[in-house]
Amino acid sequence: MAYALAKVRRTTDAFFVWWFDQLKSMLPERLKLLLVPDVAELLLELNGSRLVVRRRDRAAIVELGSVDIDAADVEATKAALRAILQGQQLERMRVCLRLPAERALRKMVDLPAAAEENLRQVLAFEMDRLTPFQADAVHYDVRVVDRDNDTRRLRAELMVLPRAIVDPNVATLQLVGLEPEAVALPRGSENDRTEAPWRVPLATNGNASRKLVGRAAIMLLLLAGALVATSVWLAFQRERNLVEGSTVRSQRHERTPKRAAPYRKRSIG
Repeated sequence: MAYALAKVRRTTDAFFVWWFDQLKSMLPERLKLLLVPDVAELLLELNGSRLVVRRRDRAAIVELGSVDIDAADVEATKAALRAILQGQQLERMRVCLRLPAERALRKMVDLPAAAEENLRQVLAFEMDRLTPFQADAVHYDVRVVDRDNDTRRLRAELMVLPRAIVDPNVATLQLVGLEPEAVALPRGSENDRTEAPWRVPLATNGNASRKLVGRAAIMLLLLAGALVATSVWLAFQRERNLVEGSTVRSQRHERTPKRAAPYRKRSIG
């Protein structure tokens, strides 16, 4: 029973992650930048019991500090972390577990173009065929690399992280009050700042899932407000154009001289 409930929860969380990604992908780029701006990241890297904390923004990656996680004295570790994170607005940051790129399995897959609508679900069903893992044994993400309109096929890059590697690290971070919402994997070299890391969502993290859903809800509310404001503005402009058109026609009518009725000579009986 517990296994079935856990499986339902994983499926539900994965759906919300997919839903948020789909909503974000439907937005125009300019609107996406306004509603879903690029946020700073808190990168958490575990080297045994040593936790290194870094901040990543558009400029660079800056190391904030490091601390030894003492499972026997969690409160002392939390206090040390608070000192490191002082002044950081965590509520505005994406919290990520940072892992080396070699921990992930990367695979190129060829799929029908129709699969793009439900790409994550399709790959979940195909996971055991494409990789040595079952879908419920991994965290994964996928991105479309190329589309061929002639053959109606697409090429996608699949990134897979075994839960056996990720979940113990997540549990350690949760022990000291940190809730990662994704795994950040560098795409290039460690010093390459030109390309953002690949972020594999951690759909099983309850808090992270709620944050994703919350962001989607905020984005929808903002988008709905923008649509309402646009509709009101368009209705106002339409009424204004009608009034101006009516005024112009009235002025033209007033300036047009009235023609005298033609004189008809009456005949006498």
